[in-house]
Amino acid sequence: MNGRNRSILARFGQAAIVAMLALCAASAPASAQTVTIHPDGIVKSGVATVTGTFSAPVGTPVRMEVRVQQFRHGQVIASAFTDLGPIIADGSTQSWTATMFAPSGFKPGHAQVTVRLIETEYLGDGDGSEVLLAIAGATVQLHPR
Repeated sequence: MNGRNRSILARFGQAAIVAMLALCAASAPASAQTVTIHPDGIVKSGVATVTGTFSAPVGTPVRMEVRVQQFRHGQVIASAFTDLGPIIADGSTQSWTATMFAPSGFKPGHAQVTVRLIETEYLGDGDGSEVLLAIAGATVQLHPR
């Protein structure tokens, strides 16, 4: 700690410094990237459909990786993965829907859903980069339809 930092601590006290830092963090703008998962989904003929929302700044190219898994007695009995996108975000909260089939078939009941919101930037030569913007996980109740 340098002399200036010691002087500030002595002058204001550690509690005041912590309170000022918390205030600065609270007033910082919230992250513009979010992803949510709705708590209810549907299952029909072994096919699961889950939904949610996402947001990212206007013009951001994104994709979503969605994974749905069902467990019985600690064992995976059904699992599927899909990639949604590319989507160009419009800056608002947008809806997403993923419909997936697992070879063993999904059943009505609880499923674990994980969604990763990824910014993609593709260069003209097929190369590109990806940045993880947000991730969400939830237990979803799959209802029969």
